[in-house]
Amino acid sequence: MKRAIKGIALSLVAISTLQAADLSGFVKYMNAGAQNQDKTIDKESSVLGIELGISEQFSDKFSGKITGMSVEALGDDNSCRRIIDSKAYNNPDGFTVLGEAYIKYEDDNSEITVGRQKINTPLLASNPTGMTYQTLVLSGTFEALRYQKELDSGSIDFSMISKYKQRTSDKFYDLGENITGNTTALDMDYVAMLGYSNSIDKNTEYQLWALKAENLTNTVYGDVNYKIKSNGVNIDFAIQGLDQSIDSNQRNIVTTEATQQLNESKTVDDSSLVGAKVSVSKNGSKLMLAATKTGDNQIILPWDGTPAFTKICVTNGLTRSIKGKGLTNYAGAYAANTNALKLAYIQDFSKFGVSGLKSVIAYAKYDTKAATVDQSDKMIYLTYELDGKLKGLTATAAYTKIDNFNADTWIIEDGQEYEHYKLILTYSF
Repeated sequence: MKRAIKGIALSLVAISTLQAADLSGFVKYMNAGAQNQDKTIDKESSVLGIELGISEQFSDKFSGKITGMSVEALGDDNSCRRIIDSKAYNNPDGFTVLGEAYIKYEDDNSEITVGRQKINTPLLASNPTGMTYQTLVLSGTFEALRYQKELDSGSIDFSMISKYKQRTSDKFYDLGENITGNTTALDMDYVAMLGYSNSIDKNTEYQLWALKAENLTNTVYGDVNYKIKSNGVNIDFAIQGLDQSIDSNQRNIVTTEATQQLNESKTVDDSSLVGAKVSVSKNGSKLMLAATKTGDNQIILPWDGTPAFTKICVTNGLTRSIKGKGLTNYAGAYAANTNALKLAYIQDFSKFGVSGLKSVIAYAKYDTKAATVDQSDKMIYLTYELDGKLKGLTATAAYTKIDNFNADTWIIEDGQEYEHYKLILTYSF
């Protein structure tokens, strides 16, 4: 708690010296519990998370931002680890870190950002887009140079990334070290990513992304979304595809490293993913059905990319750390030879006179060829955004159950049931 108070105090002092600066961020209280089938995991904990950002406009074209991030255990010394797995970073009580620190140049249709920053794309993300992403404590950040430009037709987005601070960590690790847990197993100085998005017409839009992780993977991803509206009913169709190849010179090294991480034979090689989804919505009610299929090997996305339409939980477990397990810690939609199906019902209760209240009920089944049983995920999610004098305050409740967990993972045992709940209060400003 002392670190959290110190972070707030330092930010307020900085604000008082920057008359034109803008303050933004959130304060988040989370109570979470987890239990598996044989009760070897049966925990309940609480944490306090804070992000405080200071933005300054230096001139018409130059601006900057710094963001302090802090998470503190409330209760016994291990409670923070049980929610964010900070023990992997030798700080089970929590941590404070300067998460963002960047300078940005902007003109009429382009911007360049240099330094520690948040980046959200299908292939890597500060805030994963699985359905549990809203319940994470802090954001991940990247040390990067990013260039974005609006074209006459579409937009481009290019990033050159050198380091990564996971949302569960207070350190910016070299990219290879984040994946393998040591500095020598994988020589990776950069990740380069290029994206292009555009609209074909008022109903159709698409995006294309290419990511090169030095000495590891080359990944290409794309999706197309088509929307129509008829008699007050909105119908959305989407297809997606991902192709990933392993660096041929590093295939044996990567496979050996993955085997060591898993403590059993593990093959890492080229793979792919294809998917489709359809959703129908009217008057705040939305029903969505999605399906995906992976190739002969798992998809490797160590930086919280979650593109699969059928994903419910975030890539690396529920909220846990992936450091040192970046080649094996994959479940559900990204496992090898997996046919996945997801059904979700989303309800906005504004039409019923309760503005700000939303719910999600989702079910996914993952039929993995190598597994003896199929994995299934179930989730119920409720969020209520208050207005008026309490504007900025959001209450969230989430419950997730995984049956027959069969992933290459260090979190829970194969074939077990796993339940996870979270109760969260967030004040954003």
